Amino acid sequence: MSQKSGVRSTDAGGKRRMNVLLGDREYIFDGDEIATASLDAGVPNALRLIEPIVHTVSVTPGTVEIGDIFTILYNGTAVAAYTAAAATVADVVTGLVAAWAAGKASVAGASRITATDDTTKVTLTYDTAGVEFVALITGTAVDGGIADTQTIGIAAVLNNDTDTLESSPKHILGSNSISFDKINGSNNLKNAGFELSGLAINLSRFLADAVIHLGILVPDLTNVAKLYIRLGDDASNYSQWTIDDTALAGVAWELQSVALSTVDTTVVGTGADMDDINYAAVLLEFDLETNALDDILVDHLLIHGHE
Repeated sequence: MSQKSGVRSTDAGGKRRMNVLLGDREYIFDGDEIATASLDAGVPNALRLIEPIVHTVSVTPGTVEIGDIFTILYNGTAVAAYTAAAATVADVVTGLVAAWAAGKASVAGASRITATDDTTKVTLTYDTAGVEFVALITGTAVDGGIADTQTIGIAAVLNNDTDTLESSPKHILGSNSISFDKINGSNNLKNAGFELSGLAINLSRFLADAVIHLGILVPDLTNVAKLYIRLGDDASNYSQWTIDDTALAGVAWELQSVALSTVDTTVVGTGADMDDINYAAVLLEFDLETNALDDILVDHLLIHGHE
């Protein structure tokens, strides 16, 4: 039997839809941000949850005060910077789009990316589908206040015990991974990691025997206690899966897998609504809040299973 494959994007009642045809089956993924959900061609019937390198990226400024400086980083290099002239997200978005147009020619690769003003966010689109990149917004607060901390974009630090969130050329899939450090920050927390929001992914099609796969590299397990994966609506409403340090190999890349059915019995807030996953996080818990570790890498987070 001949096998066919393809991807097509349609519009259903104003809501974007991606249809992926594999063999004789068609998989439909709905969502306002199609770029955050993709079928991993290397693992049939696998919905990629965290894709740190996609050809369309939306970056969103957070709390804004006049004088705050926002910068868009492309693959770790600053391309566009804007100082807020008004205490609104719309002002920052408009300013960043203009700054991107003016500055993209000076950074290799950035000239092929178009920035679009979507009022509440900047959408960056590469001119060739499938070319991958990482974009983040970072910011410098005018008064250094806690409410002005800005590290926002496709990935954001979980707390200030997490530092140096950036892309890394070390990877398993694609061409990059997400890198972060655990530091002894003022939050005085034992954990460090990153989170994503605005995913709009429907996981209800997967049965309970589906498996969550995480590609991770922890360079040193000496002070590591646990690894956590969180899925839910936001940072106040999620379900969590726990992997003990005894299951981790450390030093080299490894694939950690947990069944959906092994979710922790205690949930935060309302837990995860599998019909509408908008939030994901990956974090490591250490033995002490003073423990530090550099260059923790996460390559991918995906779900693989039966519908």
